[in-house]
Amino acid sequence: MTSCLPHLIAAPILLPLHAALLLFLWPQPWRLISLLVAGLTLVATALLLDCTLTQGGIDYALGAWQRPLGVHWRLDAIGALLLLTTSVLMLAVLVAMMRAPASVPGVSTQDQSYLMPLCLFLWTGLSVLFTAADLFQLYVALELVTLSAVALVALGRDSRALDAATRYLFAAVFGSLLYLLGLALLYGQYAVLDVGLLGERMQAEALLTDALAITAITLGLLLKAALVPLHFWLPAAHSRAKPGVSALLSGLVVASGSYLLLRLWLGPFQPWLQPPVSTLLGAIGAATMLWGALQALQQRRLKRVIAYSTVSQSGLILLALPLALGEGSAFVGAILLMVNHALAKAALFLSAGLLVRQAGHDHLSRLGQACGPLAPVWLAFALAALALIGAPPSLGFAGKWALLQAAVAQHAWGWLGLIVLSSLLTLAYLYRVAAPALGPSSSQTCPITDGPTAIAWSEYAIVLLLAGLAFTLGLLILPLVPALEAVGAGLPT
Repeated sequence: MTSCLPHLIAAPILLPLHAALLLFLWPQPWRLISLLVAGLTLVATALLLDCTLTQGGIDYALGAWQRPLGVHWRLDAIGALLLLTTSVLMLAVLVAMMRAPASVPGVSTQDQSYLMPLCLFLWTGLSVLFTAADLFQLYVALELVTLSAVALVALGRDSRALDAATRYLFAAVFGSLLYLLGLALLYGQYAVLDVGLLGERMQAEALLTDALAITAITLGLLLKAALVPLHFWLPAAHSRAKPGVSALLSGLVVASGSYLLLRLWLGPFQPWLQPPVSTLLGAIGAATMLWGALQALQQRRLKRVIAYSTVSQSGLILLALPLALGEGSAFVGAILLMVNHALAKAALFLSAGLLVRQAGHDHLSRLGQACGPLAPVWLAFALAALALIGAPPSLGFAGKWALLQAAVAQHAWGWLGLIVLSSLLTLAYLYRVAAPALGPSSSQTCPITDGPTAIAWSEYAIVLLLAGLAFTLGLLILPLVPALEAVGAGLPT
């Protein structure tokens, strides 16, 4: 345990949890409570990242009960970075969604009373997921994240949002059952669920129980991460939810499944991460990346393009698995891509919400020109798109550069070609979106600036901030890369 405040690790979990419970009982001051908790949690996660970078990981035993009986939280620099990313994104989205219900068409006061508590429950689940030290805690975190996300999708303005939420619920429950089955098999075999103890006891022997458990857990996480062919629930859920909810689902919820896949396979499951298993997982990532990009190229509606982009980016992150065995930079590159995806995709969905609100539809061919009040929105969209493509100096460039270095070091030219191809495909489908806005503008195509659809200055600020962070943080993150590589892969033990 480090000398920094160990109890601080509880702040990102307990602050959103207590705020969510309080808002269900006392919903009137939801703006004040949400902003106060979001600000305090942001400060706490920034301090945790500084602590883990300078003094190492934090090990916190609740009630002083030691493993394997006690509940442990463990945090390393990778988890702290994702906690900070979650805090930044949550604060930004909460501010973006804080317009008065009466000023936004289709948003009722009842919806607003559920929206903030559900977002805070989602935040709690993500915080537990990034600090949990055993497989059962991870299961509880996944359930809390999933149920909160499904309820948030059901609050969508689209009348078909309930259908999308129902499909998402059935898919998520099935994924959770698979994960729970694998968890039960491992517990029956080893009588522990602590990740560190499990990693010590599991061997690379061809045990049928281990193979079934790992397969079940992997399939459950593949479904939650929306990897082909288990991605069927994502496009409808993300495209029919509110823009702020879509930003959280795409930027954080889907990434949580990818995060667990990486850390489990590079942690206790690592003895099995050998060819042909590593090649198979990489092939799933490649197929997901290509299928998502090709589908995004064919979509005619804005939010569907961004939703399929999430599928494609999830596949790109999984490509780190076959590369991470020989090079630690591949794992760090995948984490940087997750952070980049969270910020950039949130900016894209929030920008899309503003564009759709102004135009009254989301048809690509008839979106507003990059003029008048939409010029800053299109600027944010362009910066976020460049970050997803991997243009320097973005976080996307830093992450892809780390993956490319790992591919070159291992002479893995096939994986290298797929990483480069992902950037070209991302450029192709995002250019389709921006192309109409780049055409000659006229006074007839510039939208009105007054009325209930007018864009608030805070909404401009949020989309520009998120896109700007994704596009510029690549330079600032470079000094941290050696420290992140020193952490190693796998869950902290």
